[in-house]
Amino acid sequence: MLDDTVMRVYYERSLENYAQFYDHPLGRKFQALTNGTKLDQAAGILCGTWKAASNTMRLPWLSIASIDQMGLDAAIDTTAKRHFLVKLSAVLQQHLSMPKGLALELDALVHKVGQEFVHAEKTTKKTFNRQLLWESFLDLEKDDGSPVVEFPMAVWGSQQIGYSAAYHAYENFLRKVIELLIVKEGGKLGYRIYYDGRVQRDVARLIGQSISDQCIDDPAIKLAKEIRNSLAHEGGFVEVDPATPNEYQDFLVVDSIVQVTASKNRQLFLLLQERAHLFAEAALKKLV
Repeated sequence: MLDDTVMRVYYERSLENYAQFYDHPLGRKFQALTNGTKLDQAAGILCGTWKAASNTMRLPWLSIASIDQMGLDAAIDTTAKRHFLVKLSAVLQQHLSMPKGLALELDALVHKVGQEFVHAEKTTKKTFNRQLLWESFLDLEKDDGSPVVEFPMAVWGSQQIGYSAAYHAYENFLRKVIELLIVKEGGKLGYRIYYDGRVQRDVARLIGQSISDQCIDDPAIKLAKEIRNSLAHEGGFVEVDPATPNEYQDFLVVDSIVQVTASKNRQLFLLLQERAHLFAEAALKKLV
């Protein structure tokens, strides 16, 4: 299915792209590393914030999956149908003259049919076309044929907002870890990150140049910070090359506004989770 542009904003139309952002096995590995250490609280805040941001970005998928489950639960609920069969037996006995033995035989037969019906309902494979329902939400129209834009805009907004939240949480974790390392040296609380070379020098001195290079100055991390800054301070506006006005550093751009998609957010989570683990691992060697 092709992706689409609605009100000059872009979102991915594949429902499965919204299924998962936060990597839970990696998250458990990270928490196992930090549990009971001086990074326990900072790691807990990071993981909690990431899970919240991830679930916000997953809301499109979670909504459809919930409707799917409710629909299937309703489909296998045979209560009303079984009540009908019981009622049918009573009505037949009431309006038809039959010997007592035949009435009991009818009850047993109705009960048997009901049990077979329940079994058939529960064992018959049922499917729910999630993608079709998802597209119906995306393509809703008003009576005059104009699009209903609230749901698509919410999908778009959840990805834009979530990207910033994921990066903010990562940056705050780095800040807290650096602060703990400085306090261990006898310094003060209240560390702030400045990207004018100071944070790079601090991290290099405290836990190594390689960690600074991978967790702060890696091109992918620097791009994430740049996109976050654009979203936070410029409403997503980016300066594009006139030769490629619809692209910025491998991000789609629509009317000079960078478009954060579910796929980009998944990439960001995997990157930041891996680098946070690396940062914590190096810092813990100094905090023992």
